Amino acid sequence: MSNRRKKRRQKRTASIALIIVALVLVAGVGIYFLHGQKDEGSDNSQSVISNITENVSNSDIGTASNSISSNAQSSGDIYEDFMKGSATLNFSYYFSAESLAINENSNDYDLFSNLSKKEYTLPDLVDEMNSIFTDPNGFYCGDKISKMEYSYLDCGNDGNKELALRFTCPIVEQQSTMTMIVKEMDGKLQLIHSFDEWSRCSASLNEYGFVSSGGSGGAAVHSFETGYIDASGKYNFGYSEIDYSDVDAFGMEYDNTGYDLNSISGILELFTLRTKPTTMDDYKPQYFACAIEDNGNDTEELYKSGPYKSILDSFTGINFMKYDEMLKLENQRNEEIGATSEIINGKELEYTEFKL
Repeated sequence: MSNRRKKRRQKRTASIALIIVALVLVAGVGIYFLHGQKDEGSDNSQSVISNITENVSNSDIGTASNSISSNAQSSGDIYEDFMKGSATLNFSYYFSAESLAINENSNDYDLFSNLSKKEYTLPDLVDEMNSIFTDPNGFYCGDKISKMEYSYLDCGNDGNKELALRFTCPIVEQQSTMTMIVKEMDGKLQLIHSFDEWSRCSASLNEYGFVSSGGSGGAAVHSFETGYIDASGKYNFGYSEIDYSDVDAFGMEYDNTGYDLNSISGILELFTLRTKPTTMDDYKPQYFACAIEDNGNDTEELYKSGPYKSILDSFTGINFMKYDEMLKLENQRNEEIGATSEIINGKELEYTEFKL
């Protein structure tokens, strides 16, 4: 069964690459312009593009594609203005009805609730988050942000860039990381989604806005989740799956009439699946699945009768589908939210460290 899990994780993980897209500098406006004079025959259509501040970078390292770089100028470079400390970030979309249903159960909700009533430049945002993290009356561990990184992506692969900011900060534990995805909407920068990583949870964001994460609830319990930020900036929940490599771990959570693991010589792995996000009122699995590996065999007969079937039948009111059927549901769900094969297999982002 370990081979099956290894193959699945390899499938989930996109190859990591660094794409460097150079910004084009428009140079030279003529000797007369330099002296403050105009020549009637000269071409005045040229303009000089200033360099990005040294605190960020002179190149869009980590951008998703060439189309993102070309869009930097059409969007008015509001992302670069934000990185330089002039443009501001707004939280109104994050707390809108469209977005709140996904975000209100996240680790970051309480933090952003304290930031929701104002717009922040990047330096002000960092200062305010540090103030919250170090508040002795708060519930964080008291450390400040220790590292800041950025990258560009192209949610939905529509040619319009978005900004990802990754902070090493005590959002979950001392050295956890929080990634904020920022998008220009109606001339303003909006926080559209965020996710965290810590010692028991890892996540990846690719160039087209596909998010996948995995975590551990113990040696025998592992969880996976996918989602997709489309071109409009909406985060679409994909699916969440929990893998139980030990039947006893599953048996501690779900009612059963008793079972005998000594009756089987192979491996029985159990799974739960949801294709819609959890809420306070709706959180139970929608589907259950199983996979059997008995001395290299995974025949249909093992699922229909015998000791493996007896163990599965011991779980009250649960009907288990086969593992392959669960994978079909997951693929179907990704298609429903627009996460095509091209979107899913986009390159994982590379981040560039910066300082204010």
